[in-house]
Amino acid sequence: MLDYNDCLQKHIDNLKSCSKKSKSRVKAQSTLSSYHTTRAAQLKTICAPSLEAEYLQARHDAIQNAIDECRTELNRIYSKGSSNTSPKHNRTDYMIDSFEAASSVLLKLSEKIDKLKEQKMKEDAALLQAKILCENLSYTHGVKESKTEKANNSRKKHERKLKEIENDIARFEDEYEHEKKTYRVEARRIYEKCRVLEEK
Repeated sequence: MLDYNDCLQKHIDNLKSCSKKSKSRVKAQSTLSSYHTTRAAQLKTICAPSLEAEYLQARHDAIQNAIDECRTELNRIYSKGSSNTSPKHNRTDYMIDSFEAASSVLLKLSEKIDKLKEQKMKEDAALLQAKILCENLSYTHGVKESKTEKANNSRKKHERKLKEIENDIARFEDEYEHEKKTYRVEARRIYEKCRVLEEK
């Protein structure tokens, strides 16, 4: 779980960096380059990675808090103490494995959702560029019909792909919420086992 959280933080940092660079490029863009596509519309679209980073940061912090609490509780239950006389409980590893097994499905779903949202971010950017190209071509005289058709087909392709990704995200998020409820029940059961063992 700790490794996953470290990877999540790197992904968050990448999203923030991507958003910052994209904003700089749009602000430096000539006002004529996008014709009727306003900078405000472009900036709104490229702000998506930054908003996604905020959402993921909240998830990262919540996971980190859970890790810290779990570590503190395990240290309290299983530490040898200052006298160094109390042996480590022989079921420590079993309990840790139980927690990891219970959360594995949840973590895999979370990783899938994160990857899909990263794909969505890229597809959003690609669709925006396709729309800008189509609009630019519509205001440019002497453009071959085949070029305009190709640009429109590309835009439609990105729209379909984006819709597929959004549907996948919605499906996996529903599954994630279901698994989260299951995990809470299982985690509570494992924690109760820990408490019983502590009292022995």
